[in-house]
Amino acid sequence: MCVTSISVSINVSPRHFLSDNFSDRLLRMLDEAGQDPRRLRIEITEVALIEDASRALKVLRDLRGHGIEALLDDFGTGFSALSYLHRFPIQGLKIDRSFVSGLEGETSTESLALVRAILAMALTLGIDTIAEGIETETQRDILLEQGCQFGQGFLFGAPRMLERNPSVFRQRQGLH
Repeated sequence: MCVTSISVSINVSPRHFLSDNFSDRLLRMLDEAGQDPRRLRIEITEVALIEDASRALKVLRDLRGHGIEALLDDFGTGFSALSYLHRFPIQGLKIDRSFVSGLEGETSTESLALVRAILAMALTLGIDTIAEGIETETQRDILLEQGCQFGQGFLFGAPRMLERNPSVFRQRQGLH
């Protein structure tokens, strides 16, 4: 993997996301840092969409116009209104770790059914899927079998500072 192809995802709280001039401030910071907005993905929760839907839509459209993608974090744990996926420009769903951990054990049948439904819906809508909290090879294998595109979790490595581990970004890690 070439270092120039790396994208970065950041979690944005609903309070910050819905604050005045969020997109302007974010774009200004990227410009001052000399960073390409197309390499940034923001992760927001459903709360950010329902607190002020009209503002959220404006911010998402503005960011998308500059190449910044939005991911819906912790998908399946909140309200999970399907209208969000139609109404808002969302490019990805992050499957909550509770479903991933449930793929093994007593809740495996229910968790697998929910994961399958999320993946099928995302595929039909052309939305990326990222599974959170992958800790075992069994979880990874099940997700791969079901068509999940990306994954993150301790199976692939603990979170770490970029400047302390630049070699991590020279290796291709993930579900594909």
